[in-house]
Amino acid sequence: MGADKSKYDQLPLDPNAQGGGGDSTPMSFSGNVPDVQVLWSSLPAVVADGSAGSDQSTTPPLHSAVRVDIGGVRNAERGMLNAGAVMADSYETLKNLTMSNQNVFGQDATMIPPAPTGLEYASYDDTPVASPIQETAKQFAAAILPAEETVLTRVADTLELLGQFIAAMNSAATTYATADYKSRFPEPGA
Repeated sequence: MGADKSKYDQLPLDPNAQGGGGDSTPMSFSGNVPDVQVLWSSLPAVVADGSAGSDQSTTPPLHSAVRVDIGGVRNAERGMLNAGAVMADSYETLKNLTMSNQNVFGQDATMIPPAPTGLEYASYDDTPVASPIQETAKQFAAAILPAEETVLTRVADTLELLGQFIAAMNSAATTYATADYKSRFPEPGA
């Protein structure tokens, strides 16, 4: 594996890749750049009402005490949810800015030709003409735009993983709360 490749990169960017159909247009990931939103505006409840599972108690195996601070889990969950909402809003702002301004590298740059001096000035045309940077700007844009879209996609994937982690934390807290609710002390003298 080369130094420029990552074993974790499932979508490596090939700067020489071409668009579909064998044409010479650069590959575009624009159809893959996802929208991100936070589905929870508040945390789902951690409920231990005994409604799940059976009411019959069995003797658990002996083990050391398990202590879970549900309030601490809840605070961590709330903090991550708030941070995730900020990150999702920031991502959407960046994505909208990036996807709507793909012509900022000078691809269509123009310039007004220098004014001549003397008698030539009478026939001077000050209509803007193509700037000499256009060709270089088009080459740069062809290389950088797919990279920008790939980065946006990976940021969105990361935000999705954060959401999955928050949901898993909530599920774990609910499981611990339910286990605590269903705990039974042995009968006296048993």
